[in-house]
Amino acid sequence: MRIFLAGAGGTLGIPLLRQLITDGHEVTAMTRSSAKRGVLETMGARPVVVDVFDATALRDAVAKAKPEVVVNLLTALPAAGPLRYSHLEPTNRLRTEGARNLLEAAAAGEARRMVAESFASAVVELSPGHPMQPTIDALHSLEAQHAEASRAGRMETVVLRYGLFYGPGVPSTRDLIHNLRMGRMALPKNTPGRASWVHVHDAVSATVAAISRRELPKSLYDIADDEPLTMREAMGTAAGVLGLRPPRTLPEWLFRLLAPVPAAFTWCSMVLDNRDAKRDLEWLPLYPNQAAGYGAFARDWGIAA
Repeated sequence: MRIFLAGAGGTLGIPLLRQLITDGHEVTAMTRSSAKRGVLETMGARPVVVDVFDATALRDAVAKAKPEVVVNLLTALPAAGPLRYSHLEPTNRLRTEGARNLLEAAAAGEARRMVAESFASAVVELSPGHPMQPTIDALHSLEAQHAEASRAGRMETVVLRYGLFYGPGVPSTRDLIHNLRMGRMALPKNTPGRASWVHVHDAVSATVAAISRRELPKSLYDIADDEPLTMREAMGTAAGVLGLRPPRTLPEWLFRLLAPVPAAFTWCSMVLDNRDAKRDLEWLPLYPNQAAGYGAFARDWGIAA
């Protein structure tokens, strides 16, 4: 199958590209960074450096690739994760203007299916004027644009709403383990918001299923494991399985000041329901909870203290 993968150099893009090449697909790997061209080529893809906001160049790149499926994994988040709301603004634009340009290029290139990445925070309900609202609005825009393209008959679209990523190769997991080792991880005592998580390998397998399944009855699927956790439960699980020190306690006001975006996630509900994905994609998470995921991580990489 010919696949055009936008965001091929990202946290999900790299392992997804690796799996698609292993499965024998012909992948055009789009990145905005010329520095990643060599890595993508070495992996077996045909790399193309394109700015998604250059609609003409993007349309030309997609037309040249002649893809059957286009995959949108475009984000622009800091390697250490977003701490402040300004860190989310580039990705918000990718999910609005960028998503629109890629949809139009895919339709013009006569792709039959578009698969796009959304995120668990799309389900969050906020108080009026909350500074996280532009990010929620951008996710809603991405999801609505794809639904409208499908309704209009331009192409089949599938949006995958992922839980929070963790696992090997995920920068936030790397930083979490380092900070737990050094005793630098701290959270408020009260972290009531529960979130759904997904091991990056399970995110890859679900995405492959969304690309390759012949028929999909729905246009939006939640991709997450079976066990939503609070942030403190999640970090405590990682620490316990890996034999590291649990997070220290930080005053709530200080946490909100130092890391407003993680603080918002910590108090919001971002719980997903994976039952439709299990049924329609014939997908089961290999790691149904974080205890299983971090257990495999410890065995395979030998990182337990």
